[in-house]
Amino acid sequence: DEADRLLELGFQSELEEVLRCCPRSRQTLLFSATISSDVAALAKLSLDSPLQVKVDPTNHVAHKLQQEFVRLRPNREHEREAVLLSLVTRTFKSRVIIFLNSKSIAHRIKILFGLAGLVAAELHGNLTQLQRLQSLEDFREGRADFLLATDLAGRGLDIRGVSTVINFDLPSEIKTYVHRVGRTARAGADGRSVSIVAERDRAFLKQVLKYAADVVRTRVVPPESINHWTERIATCEEEVRAVLAEERTDKALRVAEMEANKASNLMNHRDEIMSRPAKTWFQTEKERVATKESAPRMAGQVKRGEEVQEERAGMKRQRQEG
Repeated sequence: DEADRLLELGFQSELEEVLRCCPRSRQTLLFSATISSDVAALAKLSLDSPLQVKVDPTNHVAHKLQQEFVRLRPNREHEREAVLLSLVTRTFKSRVIIFLNSKSIAHRIKILFGLAGLVAAELHGNLTQLQRLQSLEDFREGRADFLLATDLAGRGLDIRGVSTVINFDLPSEIKTYVHRVGRTARAGADGRSVSIVAERDRAFLKQVLKYAADVVRTRVVPPESINHWTERIATCEEEVRAVLAEERTDKALRVAEMEANKASNLMNHRDEIMSRPAKTWFQTEKERVATKESAPRMAGQVKRGEEVQEERAGMKRQRQEG
């Protein structure tokens, strides 16, 4: 699953090792929401005459998805947070995934939601794996009404009953947008996506309209609601800074405690620790970077190498039969 991403991230050697441990007469299946059509990447995974099955046309959204856009007024980029809070307090109050382009903004919105009395969970790279799983569980079980996610952490999300996807800001690529809004209107269900757009997003909006399966609507948020939340956010800024400062202090204390425990263990168990064999890693960071850069070139070589082995095996069988 998501095998194309493994190649993009430079896990070529790891995949080769896995493939070497698999039977040669195997069936290989690749699943991905954004599967690459790069022949070299597919060859790298030792596919033989692969058959590609697409559930939906490229860059097309589900037929039962209603797409909406909220246009920010000119020179009103600072109202983006107020628009979001207006949407989630007036209309979209539960089972909502909100996509954001950065981890820091996702966390800031989480704090603002908390100060506004909204229950949200966050899903991004600054969280531990345990924290991410807890966030997903809270959202799935209804303990959190909103899930604040970045693209990397939200890749492949499959959660039943998501009624709405809100794009706090638009991604850089149309395929990422399609993946985001595809978290709702799944398996024939109805769904809605709402994107907050500014003037700079006009070209991107044209691409969305090009691939839309239905009429794309414009949603208007009452100015008085935006003004209300703009003022309220301004009054919360000091509390937001206080929360962030407290989190930094807590993190520093945890790091200091870990270092103290490490030093204590080293003193109390020095002989045992020093007698352990040195750790060996599959690849150094330098080797990983080199692998990622050479992946496209090596892909074809791996496939050709396997074909040569197959030819030699066939010739050997013919000699034995003869």
